[in-house]
Amino acid sequence: MGTEKPLVNRSYLLQKFEGKGGWTYVEIPEIPMPKTSFGMLKVKGKIDDYEFSNVHLMPLGNGNIFIAVKSGIKKKIKKQAGDTFI
Repeated sequence: MGTEKPLVNRSYLLQKFEGKGGWTYVEIPEIPMPKTSFGMLKVKGKIDDYEFSNVHLMPLGNGNIFIAVKSGIKKKIKKQAGDTFI
């Protein structure tokens, strides 16, 4: 097995959907949503030094995709909406 190469490797902004209870998320415009998926696609990766797996890419509605960032991840990376990460 070879080493996996990341699809994206740059800084991103943590954003939050408006309204009470709005999710914190990361929009990833560089990756198009595959036509074969039915709205979600499982991925793995890293946010700063936090590794994750079985996280779903979801359509944002503007043609881009996003990953929801759960509160447990935000606590571990010590970041909130408005912060950037690699």
